[in-house]
Amino acid sequence: MQSRAAIRYAKAIFEIAKEENSIDSVFRDMKRVEILCNSSHDFKNLLSNSQISYNEKKTAILSLIKDHNSLTIKLLDLLIQNKRVYIVNDIANSFDSYCLCLSLKDMIRSIKPTLLEYKDFLSEFSQLMRNY
Repeated sequence: MQSRAAIRYAKAIFEIAKEENSIDSVFRDMKRVEILCNSSHDFKNLLSNSQISYNEKKTAILSLIKDHNSLTIKLLDLLIQNKRVYIVNDIANSFDSYCLCLSLKDMIRSIKPTLLEYKDFLSEFSQLMRNY
C-alpha cells in the first residue's frame, strides 16, 4: 500500500508533467523505476541502505533510467532534500495508478454518449416489440 506522501508526490509530479506536456516521458521513467524495484532485490537494498548517500542513490537511479525526463531529476532532488528517496517506488506505483485512473475516466466520458444512444435505441426497440 502506498503512503499518503507517495500519493501526494505522484499527483504533484503528474500535474507538473501535464503542464509541461511530458506525461508520457515521466510515465516511462516511473514505469522503469517500478520494474527496477519489482525485479531487483539489490535495487531495493540500494534505496533503503542508509550507508549509501542520497546523491549516490540518485546517480544510480538515473544511470538505470535511460533518457530520463528533467522532471524525474527534479523529483529525485526533492526526495533527496526531504530524505524520502526510499518511497520512490511507491511514488512510481501511485503515478501509474493515477494515470490509469484518469485514462479510465476519459474512456468512460467518451463512451457515455454512445451508451445513452444505445439506451434510447433499446427503449425504442422495446416499444416497437410491445406494439408488435
